[in-house]
Amino acid sequence: MNDLKRHFDILAVALGLKYSGTLIYGDAEGKKNDQILFSTYKTMLKQNQNKFFIDNQKLSDVLESLDRSLRFSHAETREEAEQLIHQLKSETPSSFILCRDEREKNTPSHASGLLLYKNKNKDYLIYNIDKNRNIDKRTSVNFLTIPADKLTKLSKILLEEKLNYRLPGASPFENLRKIVDLSEEKFFLPTDISLSLQTIGNCYIKNIEAAFKVALHRCNHSINYYSKDSSTTPKWNNSLASTLKMRYYFTLAMKKQMINSAIQLDDPALNITSINKMADKLFQYYLEKKKIKTHGWKDQETHSILEKKTDSKITDYHSFSKAANKYVADTFSNDLETKQFFSLIDKIQVAKERKKEINPVKKHSINNKYHTL
Repeated sequence: MNDLKRHFDILAVALGLKYSGTLIYGDAEGKKNDQILFSTYKTMLKQNQNKFFIDNQKLSDVLESLDRSLRFSHAETREEAEQLIHQLKSETPSSFILCRDEREKNTPSHASGLLLYKNKNKDYLIYNIDKNRNIDKRTSVNFLTIPADKLTKLSKILLEEKLNYRLPGASPFENLRKIVDLSEEKFFLPTDISLSLQTIGNCYIKNIEAAFKVALHRCNHSINYYSKDSSTTPKWNNSLASTLKMRYYFTLAMKKQMINSAIQLDDPALNITSINKMADKLFQYYLEKKKIKTHGWKDQETHSILEKKTDSKITDYHSFSKAANKYVADTFSNDLETKQFFSLIDKIQVAKERKKEINPVKKHSINNKYHTL
């Protein structure tokens, strides 16, 4: 898959227009996915209109944490992973590692987000963020503590998870269970963090995004999540429609990344106008989905249309939201203009590869150069 197509697929999955299965997995492909996703988060934060995401005084630390997370994604050895975790600053919300737990090798049926911190005792806190609530039906966010002297074992487990060293037939929660065995608590503790339930199969991106939102919210508010007396709902910003605004800023940041990728393909058909137009179209589909969810919930005709189009039964808002997501995702997948655009990207990539085969770049050593003279 060429990078431009990968950018569009990640944007579509993030906006809930495609499913996680659209993306290619495995260690090498996962690194490419994370490179794009974390780079887009960095671009989005650097724009940081009116301190929407983070106070400017904390911005550099959060950007450093995203860089650390990307290096962790690319780590090849247990020693590399251990060093990156060890470098976390104690009791500092802006110092974290963002990664994921995948439940099946290569094509995960589900993936949750993981956040790693170092506490004041130099031990390590691990938050598991799962909007599908597989660990605990009461909450989407659970945590546990790993003693500092277990760091080497923890690094080995996380590296094995990242590199997909899971044996065929292994339990889908095998690595989380190994982490639990290392912990002080011997089980994941619930938090008071409230997140909406997952309603579309885009967990590979969505739960990383949810974990990032938790990280920013924790950084902005320095909230102690251990209390069970009250519920905290992380937001991208305290302004109205903060999630919609975040999606808009994410799309803007992704456009910049896409344009850089298009330059590599070097084809006049893929210009700034065409890329912006298609990215805007994806965002318009997202807005249509938001409109249906906002105005269609109390409209019986909308219910009937969604049930018929998606072959589903609406009994509550959760099932309504799932039906709306599926309807818009299906409509997007059948959009002719979108299909033609993605087909064009593929054709340009194929033509470029064939050109390389016909006219390979000649590399001469110094000796060869003098020999030809």
